[in-house]
This record gives sequence, structure tokens and C-alpha cells, in this order.
Amino acid sequence: MLPANFNDRLNQMMDVKLEAIAHETQEAFSRGSAEAATKGLTHSSYAYGLYQRRRVYQIEKRVEAILACQKRLISAVRLPFSETLASELKAQSEAWVTLEWCEQSVQSDPDLGLMKDYKTGF
Repeated sequence: MLPANFNDRLNQMMDVKLEAIAHETQEAFSRGSAEAATKGLTHSSYAYGLYQRRRVYQIEKRVEAILACQKRLISAVRLPFSETLASELKAQSEAWVTLEWCEQSVQSDPDLGLMKDYKTGF
């Protein structure tokens, strides 16, 4: 069983990680947009492609972050392995990165007016 404060501590750690991921991916998107503009690639489909790559990168980083945070907390608390622990950690990870969230993240963005039938391999 996970300790009572495990979720709270995980949420705090993930807030910091998600902020860093958002900042990192926004910078990468800005660099990509600037590069594209200097090469004359200004068509909206290229911007959509950059956007979708950014979202996929965010999803991958979110998965890595949740696993890293869980690992760090497990080490700090020194939880013994059990089937129950494994099930709870899996459920916790899936709650942070749901299939619906992944697909919605890549398919739509109200800021760009993007609504595509883009399907991922998740």
C-alpha cells in the first residue's frame, strides 16, 4: 500500500516537472518556428506539424517524469515491493497519462484552431 502522503508528494513533484516540460517544449516550438520561417516554410501545415511534435514530446516527457518521480519517492520512503504496490503505481501512472488525454493533446489545440483526426501510436 502507498503511504497516505505519497500522492500529495507526487503531485508536488509533478507540478514542478510539468512546468519545466511546458517551458522546454515551448522553447523548442519557438526555435522550430523561427527555423521554419528563415527557410520560408510558413505554411500552416508545417506549424501544425511542429505543434503535434511538441505535444508528442510533452506526452513522452510526462511519462518519463511520472516514472522518475515515483521511483524517487519509493526510494525515499523505502517501500517493499508487492503486487498491491505495483498495481497502485500502475493505476497512478495511468491516471496521469490517460490514452484519451494523449490523443486529445495531439489532435486539438484551441489556441491554433487545430482540430485534426491525427492518430498516434499510443
